[in-house]
Amino acid sequence: MAPENFILSTCTQADIPAMVELNLSAFANDPLSNITMPREMIGEAELRRWMSQFIASFFEKPEVHFFKITETHTGNLAAWMRCAFPHVLSEEESEKRKAEKERKVKDKSFWPKGANLDVINVKFGTLGQLKESYCNDSETYYVQLLATNPAYQRRGLASKLLKHVLQVADREGRMSYIEATEAGFPVYQKLLFKQVDIIEVDLSRWGGKGTVSNRIMQREPQPIL
Repeated sequence: MAPENFILSTCTQADIPAMVELNLSAFANDPLSNITMPREMIGEAELRRWMSQFIASFFEKPEVHFFKITETHTGNLAAWMRCAFPHVLSEEESEKRKAEKERKVKDKSFWPKGANLDVINVKFGTLGQLKESYCNDSETYYVQLLATNPAYQRRGLASKLLKHVLQVADREGRMSYIEATEAGFPVYQKLLFKQVDIIEVDLSRWGGKGTVSNRIMQREPQPIL
C-alpha cells in the first residue's frame, strides 16, 4: 500500500508536460522504446512536442480515464495511468477510430521524424491485432499505459493505481486487460492478471541486442469480500 504522503486523483490536460517527462524517465532504459523512438534521431524538443500532442488526443475520448499519484509535500507527479473503461461506440465512430488507428500505424507523417516505423508496425500492429482477439471493449477495463517515476519505484504506486480500477471492475463483474513489459509483468501477476499470449521482438533486426517481449494479460473479476 502506498504511504499516506501520496494522493490518487484524476489527471487533467494541465498535467501533460509532467506526464511527458515522467514517461521519458520511466522508459529511458527500455530497449524497445529506445529503438522505436530514438531520442538522438528525433531530438528532445520534437519528441516532447509529439508526446504532448499524442497524450492530449486521448483526453478527447470519453471512455478514456487518466489517474495520477502525486507526492503531497512536493507536488511531484510520481505515477500515472491511462485506462479505457468499457464502452460501446456508434458504428460511425467505430469506423472512424479504425481508420485512424490504421493511419497511425502506416502514415509516416503522424509519427515524429526519426521514429522507427518498421518497429512501430511490428509492435503496435501486432498489439492491435491481439487486442481485437482478447479484449471486448464493451465488457473490459483496458489499462493502456502505466508509468512510474524511477525515483518513486518500489513503493506500491503502480499497484495502487491499478487497484483503483480493478476494484471497480470487480464490483461490475468485468474483465481487465493489459499489455505487460518485462518490468511490469510480475506486478500484474500479483494482482491476478494471467498471461494469455506474448509478442517477442528480435531487436537485432534494427541493431539492438536480444529479444524483448510484451505479454498479453487478462484478469477475471474477483469476488467482493
